[in-house]
Amino acid sequence: MKPSDQKFVRQWAETRKMGRFKYALIYGLGFGLILFLFTGIYNLWEKPFTEVFFSIRSAIVFLFWVTTGIIGYAVLMWPVNEYFFRKKQDSDFNSGK
Repeated sequence: MKPSDQKFVRQWAETRKMGRFKYALIYGLGFGLILFLFTGIYNLWEKPFTEVFFSIRSAIVFLFWVTTGIIGYAVLMWPVNEYFFRKKQDSDFNSGK
């Protein structure tokens, strides 16, 4: 197994101990926050800072992106990471190492 594969397997083994729910909250929230900030920065071309980040509309947009992050990113990425984790573990097992 390549060193990068070993690193992934080691890190994912630690990450999966926290469980899906906590993974979704931590990584999905982070992903949603990043999306909120990027869309907010993009909107600064047309609107003032306070309207983009400190309004009722921005709170709704924030909740949308956080929910999308939790549902979209975390729920989709867990099975993807599990697939690669098992694949790399199986390839390591089958190679006799």
